[in-house]
Amino acid sequence: MGKTLYYIASFLGSLSTLIKATRSGPLLGIGLIFLCTLPSLGQTAFMTTEEKRNMQWQNVQGNLQVSLDYGMGVAVQYKMLQFNDSKVNISTTLSPNIGYFIKPQWVVGIHLDTFASLLNVDYQNDYKLYFISSGLYTRYYTKWGIFAEGRFGVGSGKEEYTVSGTSFPFPLTTLTGSSGLGLNHYWHETISLYIILRYQMNAYSLDNDLLRSYVSGANISAGINFTLP
Repeated sequence: MGKTLYYIASFLGSLSTLIKATRSGPLLGIGLIFLCTLPSLGQTAFMTTEEKRNMQWQNVQGNLQVSLDYGMGVAVQYKMLQFNDSKVNISTTLSPNIGYFIKPQWVVGIHLDTFASLLNVDYQNDYKLYFISSGLYTRYYTKWGIFAEGRFGVGSGKEEYTVSGTSFPFPLTTLTGSSGLGLNHYWHETISLYIILRYQMNAYSLDNDLLRSYVSGANISAGINFTLP
């Protein structure tokens, strides 16, 4: 019971840090998240017999996995912006997933990703990029609680400039792809908590514009898995 409460507190602490960090500078935010998750990494390295049993129960062929994670990170955009001396460049993601264990430890499924990136210039001017994409993802879980992930999707969104309080939105279409490495806490037979570091690449173009732009970066996310037989 004590370990279960520890895992819940650790997960909620990580999630709270992620949310608060979106209001901070991106490098400071990621540093806070890393420090917050250090105790969790230590717990993952020394799984108890009960946690190993939970892992074996969850990672069984034929099980259904439903998960949700929220994260933030740094995004770099490969295009010329209209503003100079940008101060903040952060990204946030929210990702629900539904997967199926096609083999022991191997999940394949579908995902829905929301992505938002913000550049603050001053109190009157800023730049926003946000979109929603869906597609396929896969995860492979190891016996140490570490897992690897890959995902690909297509979607649509909006690029928006705000100049002197006036917004100029531009619709866009996007292709997204990411790879990541995560850690899982198997603290219950059907529920596990995880932290994952992803590198994401997004290629997008404005409607009726053949010129493609890119935004990429790393983000760290905290999430929860529900496993159903």
